[in-house]
Amino acid sequence: MSIQVRRERERAERERLIVGAAREPAEAEGWEAVTTRRPAGDPPADHLADTHEYSRPALYCHFTGKDAIMAAVAVEGVADMAAEMRAARTSASGPEQALADVAAAHGLMTLTRGGRLPPEHHERRLALLLRRFAT
Repeated sequence: MSIQVRRERERAERERLIVGAAREPAEAEGWEAVTTRRPAGDPPADHLADTHEYSRPALYCHFTGKDAIMAAVAVEGVADMAAEMRAARTSASGPEQALADVAAAHGLMTLTRGGRLPPEHHERRLALLLRRFAT
């Protein structure tokens, strides 16, 4: 493996870690919770630079700013949602069931990600909703 390939892989991994660190507070508390610098009085691990021991300039080597980090979080979330919807569609027994499964999965994911439904029972709620559609 060349040095260039290794560096690119390491850079991609650091970006993945930064996006993951930003996604957690964004999903739990909203975009306002995603910060690149610690507000005065906050514990040191409450912002992205401290979370992964990167300096703010190191964050900006990977992203042009907080907006770019939030965009990467959004893209990752949409990709996850698309994968769940694809799984619902491909596992359906027919076109009507596929439509119902995709409409149901999207609704549950929207409510869960919006904090209106706790994530720990997502699979159970989805199964219950799909049973309702099937009857």
